[in-house]
Amino acid sequence: MERQFVDLSSKAKELGMSEPNFRAHVLTKQVDCYVYLRDRAKGTQEHPLPPWTFDQYPNVRWRDMGTPYDPSDTYEHGTRQFRSAKTRQLPEPEYEVTGWVRLAPDLVAELYTQKKAVSLEGWSVALDPEADDAFHVLRVCGTTEFVYGEGFTTTCQNIEPVDVMFGLDQQDETRAMDTRKERSLLRIIRALDLMAKLPDRGAATSIEKQLQELGFKGPNDETIRKVIDEARALKADKP
Repeated sequence: MERQFVDLSSKAKELGMSEPNFRAHVLTKQVDCYVYLRDRAKGTQEHPLPPWTFDQYPNVRWRDMGTPYDPSDTYEHGTRQFRSAKTRQLPEPEYEVTGWVRLAPDLVAELYTQKKAVSLEGWSVALDPEADDAFHVLRVCGTTEFVYGEGFTTTCQNIEPVDVMFGLDQQDETRAMDTRKERSLLRIIRALDLMAKLPDRGAATSIEKQLQELGFKGPNDETIRKVIDEARALKADKP
């Protein structure tokens, strides 16, 4: 299930804390912090990322850009002799990442103390899976391209303190989903009420009778009346 993320103010309110107090918890590295990443990052040859699946990683996606080939890492300088296994460094696999990643605590501390934008280049981020605690770590590298007159330049995503988000607790996520579902059902009931042209009085009794004919033991007419009244009290969304 996709996780919901909220800002510092909303998370502090959820925990029943003041914003300064919650910010202090963040600075003491007691809270997991996240940011929405849209950039390239590098992994390691020892721990490459598995193929992406929504079920395992619903909050972040990646595209494997492959491992770049660098002849300088293969041959001894100025020769055609292969480097020995001890001196040769295999290039790191690169990924195009889009989604929520967990920030390093030191980066969060730097953001909140400097109170200005910080480049993600060189910082490590974690990709949290849905099922277990085994996560993957990548190093944000940005995108390198050739610019005429300037040579090769690297651009990387910058983030500010306002970009830092916090995961909503699972119970609150479920409660939020239940609220949205309830509101959607009330809207549907409101539409069906108008389409069926139900009378202002006596509609609950007729609906209860129809439910019984369909084999349902509930709800009773009092509950039905409350639901209809609540649906009829809905106001249209603002344009």
